[in-house]
Amino acid sequence: MKKQGYKLYLLTNITEDSYNYINDLININSIFDGGIYSYQEHIIKPDKRVYNLLINKYNLKRSETIFFDDKEKNVISAINQGISSYVFRSIEDIKNNI
Repeated sequence: MKKQGYKLYLLTNITEDSYNYINDLININSIFDGGIYSYQEHIIKPDKRVYNLLINKYNLKRSETIFFDDKEKNVISAINQGISSYVFRSIEDIKNNI
């Protein structure tokens, strides 16, 4: 997706230990253009503030932002914040909704 010009951001309820473990394996910062991590911000999805924090921090346009999550409650919350959002179970779900 990055090769196609998309900016990729994480919005995750990850713990600090999990972040450190995963980042050691794949270097998250080399894959994503930024992110909001619940352990840093002390806000978790589906709290509406976390979606607004992402939008404001990276100066994103709601009309140009697509959110994918594996939990329906998080998708519903993002939709309520004016962000196009979809539940995904596989990479095909993402490809079909871009």
